[in-house]
Amino acid sequence: MVRFELPPALPVWLHFVNLWRGLPALLRATVALGTLFVGLALLIWAAAGDAIGAQLERRAAIRLEENFQRGFGSWFGQPDWMGSWNRNSPGSVEVGRLALWRPTRRLADYQLEFLGQMGSKGLGWVFRAADLENYYAMRLTVVKPGPLPSLALVRTTVVAGKEQQRVQVPVRARISHDSPVRVRMLVRNDGFTTWIADQLADYWRDDRFREGAVGFFAEPGDRAQLYWVRVTHQDDFLGKLCAYLAPSQREGN
Repeated sequence: MVRFELPPALPVWLHFVNLWRGLPALLRATVALGTLFVGLALLIWAAAGDAIGAQLERRAAIRLEENFQRGFGSWFGQPDWMGSWNRNSPGSVEVGRLALWRPTRRLADYQLEFLGQMGSKGLGWVFRAADLENYYAMRLTVVKPGPLPSLALVRTTVVAGKEQQRVQVPVRARISHDSPVRVRMLVRNDGFTTWIADQLADYWRDDRFREGAVGFFAEPGDRAQLYWVRVTHQDDFLGKLCAYLAPSQREGN
């Protein structure tokens, strides 16, 4: 009886070698170059990972939103500040003493947007607040009351708890006394641009504070309201990609 024996099985690595040899030359070159590129990228990342991570974080997108549905846990102020703020229903808060938004404390450049409603005296906000006594402040205030009140934008710089300067700028936008108003600010380097109801209202420059939080305040006894707040920066495709690759270590919301 004749016995037939199967040839010995080829090692797995030899199968891969044969497969590689069977690929078109152009495809083999492409794979080799890709492998080399990935290897070099990993070597560079290993050698300078911290520096690359820092660059990615600097370019990463920032998008923070607040609608006060979770209360005031992301805000801070003087010990008794929370007692001067009230949550209304639905979807708004009554603004009181100065409170700062904690996740924005380390930001430098950003766009601030919010929807608010003035009380009888106005509604105020701050930006680049180093702390509760050093910040830039602006206030949309009523100059002459009425169904379509005359408004002004008052801006100040507060250093060590004291105003260093005070400027009042007329506001051309016509806003009903009982209607919410959308405010937008661009904070970039030492220049600050403000739009009221989508109309350019003011531009000014100052270089005393380079970074810091945004916040809000109202005069005692006033009933100014705030509906939502949004802070964004570099919120484009590249910024979102960098944010994915290097999640920010900034304080959470």
